[in-house]
Amino acid sequence: WLGVAWASTLMVVLLLAVGFWCAPLWVPLITDPEMPTLAADLLASGLVWHAAGWFSLAVVLGLVAWRRTAVVRLLAVQLPLLCFHLASLIPIAELADQLRQLPVRQATQTLINQQRSGEPLAMVGAMKPSVHFYAGQVILFEGRSDGALVNLADRLNHEQRRGWRGVPLQSSGASPTVLMIIDQGTIRQKHWRGLQPETLGRFGIYTVWRVERTRLNDRAAELMSDGVDADWREPRPERF
Repeated sequence: WLGVAWASTLMVVLLLAVGFWCAPLWVPLITDPEMPTLAADLLASGLVWHAAGWFSLAVVLGLVAWRRTAVVRLLAVQLPLLCFHLASLIPIAELADQLRQLPVRQATQTLINQQRSGEPLAMVGAMKPSVHFYAGQVILFEGRSDGALVNLADRLNHEQRRGWRGVPLQSSGASPTVLMIIDQGTIRQKHWRGLQPETLGRFGIYTVWRVERTRLNDRAAELMSDGVDADWREPRPERF
């Protein structure tokens, strides 16, 4: 049964090697709205070919060590797989992380470049704490629900926190607009439509809006008349 187990192991490794060698057939099928260029960048990086090479080497060494001791056979297969992990899998994960963060960095840079004096910054829908780091400023994070819209409007008027304070529109020096990063899923929500934003840029699934706070307040008032209340003052330790 050990021979059968070893043959099965090599067969699985061989199938993985063939799968990586056939990467041009299936990698283009990868679609991720957050990483629209993942397939092209993955093929261009050559990492899939490195992976195919390591798995192929594992098969060859496994066949060479077929009649050796169990320890030798195990090492013959495991060492190339360890190299695959270090030289291919980790770099692939790093590439995916870089591509996932690129639209966030670009959107945040647009926020900074377009920000007017005293204009607050927000991110609604998908919440990426890294925007805090990239912007170096306080970012108001809210979800995509109708309650999130009401919360955002109310926080812009009343929230007091270290490094930032909300200013009612009627007050002197209040910014008439808010800059926000919003994702495509949130844009499709009924309560976020019709705000007549100024679109400043699109980066992957993220869009940068400048929204008149009067329109935001009016929409919040409509939602509150329908029974939606602001709950941002309630304890929520995970709030960004």
